Amino acid sequence: MRIFISELRSGHAAREQATEALEQARAELEQKLTLIEAQRREIHALSTPILDVWEGVLAVPLVGALDHARALEITETLLQRMVATGTRWTLLDAATADHLVKLSRAVQLVGGRCVVTGVSPATADAFVSLGQGLGDLRCLSTLREGLRYCLAAGRGPRR
Repeated sequence: MRIFISELRSGHAAREQATEALEQARAELEQKLTLIEAQRREIHALSTPILDVWEGVLAVPLVGALDHARALEITETLLQRMVATGTRWTLLDAATADHLVKLSRAVQLVGGRCVVTGVSPATADAFVSLGQGLGDLRCLSTLREGLRYCLAAGRGPRR
């Protein structure tokens, strides 16, 4: 009987150790998952930056692939920021012509104007192949030129 009780105590102690190890592993896993989620949010924020480059001027550098979902997210974030800050000008770094035209039209609907910067030959060709008039969408080669244009255009009444 003593052997049986001793084995039970030993088994109970082993089970408690295993339970404690599992709880510790679970806590470590939760910490890692929390860190991964924070990193995911940070990467997400960095992948769609909207930069204040001057009073009333925002810049949207479009880095990486611009699929439909990301384009919608950028558009929503930009428009909310423009309305909240009263921004009149947005500098768009050229990436995908179709999305740029749509984004520019959306910016105009909230009273802003766009200047597209960094137009590559491929993007220029895409603009032409869209067959749509670019209207008053201004295209300049660098962000610096775009900012100069916005500042020179003044802070007249919103359109």
